[in-house]
Amino acid sequence: MQNTTHEECFSDSGTVGTSPAALSTADYPVYDGVFVRADDGNAGTVKVGSVADIAAGRGYPLAAGESVKIKIDTISKLHVIGSEAAQAYTWLSV
Repeated sequence: MQNTTHEECFSDSGTVGTSPAALSTADYPVYDGVFVRADDGNAGTVKVGSVADIAAGRGYPLAAGESVKIKIDTISKLHVIGSEAAQAYTWLSV
């Protein structure tokens, strides 16, 4: 197995309510996946997934403080939705 090193990673944060939103408005490169974390102070959940999953009411739910790593090649493929207003999240591409 060959290890590959990338000199850049990208991260950002945002808030989402009950309307679907892109995880990021910029299309950053992804080398190994994206970590998404729901803020510790959230009262509800943040669901993360593809545009189609989020539109259909699906997605991977993250309670406050939970995180998930998603193997994907570009940030623009991920969307989020909150179970209530002002649910905060952060993400990191690696």
